[in-house]
Amino acid sequence: MPYKQGKMKGLLTLAELKKLVVNHNKLSKISMPSAVKRDALIKLINKNGYRVDHTNNKLVKGGGVLKKPVQPVKKKVMFGEGKTKEIKETKKELKSRSKNVETIESNKKKNKQIRELLSQTKQAWADDDLDYVKEYNKLKNKKPLTTADKNKLKGLFVDIKEDYVDIEDGVIKDEMMEYPPMKKVLDGIKKLLKR
Repeated sequence: MPYKQGKMKGLLTLAELKKLVVNHNKLSKISMPSAVKRDALIKLINKNGYRVDHTNNKLVKGGGVLKKPVQPVKKKVMFGEGKTKEIKETKKELKSRSKNVETIESNKKKNKQIRELLSQTKQAWADDDLDYVKEYNKLKNKKPLTTADKNKLKGLFVDIKEDYVDIEDGVIKDEMMEYPPMKKVLDGIKKLLKR
């Protein structure tokens, strides 16, 4: 008999649920653990594709947690003029494809930013915004280099690397190190320091 009072009024008891499952097992083979609580048993019944009909005292097919088969997404692929063929794509493939598209898009943006940074840096070097080339040319034309001049050259070398090479955690380091006008100045500074 179902509960007659309280918050569970009209619902089947644990003994009745077990009896239903035992009788139903003859047909559907739901394996029931020996020491099970009422709520866990209802979950097990739902998991196996059934629900408890408390009023009619029976199990009904079509439980709350029935897993529906995954319907593949169809996408059309064009073959020549007007000829199309539908290809089925599972949810997993669709997710991975969309993730790949997002990654490619973020890389495009990042690469665009890097290209812009590289072109701005090269332009700043060409315009000699920080007067590094002018300072190098002054020191290069001095025949006897003093210790002060060598210290200036060392400082200039460090400043050029900090301001034009090690930008944005070295993102454009290789490109700037191979940039001919800058490479020429850096190599010239190294030669002057070896004298």
